Parts: sequence; structure tokens; C-alpha cells
Amino acid sequence: MAAYREGVIAAGTEPDFYMEMESRITGMPIRYPADFSGFSGSGTISVNECLLTGHPDELEALEPYLSHKYFHEAQIFHSEPWYLEVAPKQVDKAYGLKYLLRHLNIPKEEMVCCGDSYNDIRMLQYAGVGVAMANAPENVKLFADYVTERDNDHLGVAEVVERFF
Repeated sequence: MAAYREGVIAAGTEPDFYMEMESRITGMPIRYPADFSGFSGSGTISVNECLLTGHPDELEALEPYLSHKYFHEAQIFHSEPWYLEVAPKQVDKAYGLKYLLRHLNIPKEEMVCCGDSYNDIRMLQYAGVGVAMANAPENVKLFADYVTERDNDHLGVAEVVERFF
């Protein structure tokens, strides 16, 4: 279990292969055991999201249990097969974009959003045009208005710009 804090990955469990991979990808060192008391300054934990890392089969088995147990409080989803994310209910990319669009006075119908993972589904549904990248899981593509021919590592976003702008 890990959370992000001030440029480090705060690990509540001994780092595994997948957490070490996250550290390499983000360039953020792992702090284990994490001092969670400093998250809010009051001795309680205040985090936006928790990242569970592990073998994909183990996380796949764990997801339904956590989703059922924390149905009213949290949303549980894979961002990668080896990452299971736990975030507060209704706090997601769509929520952030709704706030931003309101601030900028832009209707959501004018917004095009691109996504490639499960944590993008609500954003794809919210956008005027939701675009899934070619490398997105099939379940994510079901929520998109358009699916690119190229993935996000091979000019998929450029394809979106050329098509919609």
C-alpha cells in the first residue's frame, strides 16, 4: 500500500517489485516505513488516493472484495494490471474537469478528453467527446465516443488533435 506525499512514495507495506517500478517511472523515492502521521499534521492520515501494488492475479481477486466492502466510501479500479487504486467516491478526473470548466465558463460539450485506463471512464463519459486510446482496455473503449487507431505512445493524441481540432 502506498500514497504520494511531497515528492516521495510513502509505503505502508514493504515495497514490492511493482512499487519499485512505480518509483523508477515517477522518479520518486520510496519511504518505508512511511511516517503517515505527518500527512495532515494532526496525527491522522489525510490522503487523496491509495495505490495497492501486486501481482495482477492477486489484485484481480481483491478488487471485488474491496469494491463491495467500501462501496459507499470509495471507488476501486485498476489503472494498470499491477495497480489497484482506492480513491474517495466521486473524486475523479470528471470532478476536476467539471470544476475547471465552470471556472473557465466553457460548456462540457466543447471538451474533448483522452484516456487509456479505468480511472478515465467517468471523464470519458462526462466529456462532450470522450476518446479512448487504441491501447485502452476493451472495457474502457466501451465508454468512449471515439477510439483512436494509434496508442498514446505512438501519436494517439496527435490523431485526436487532427480529427477534432
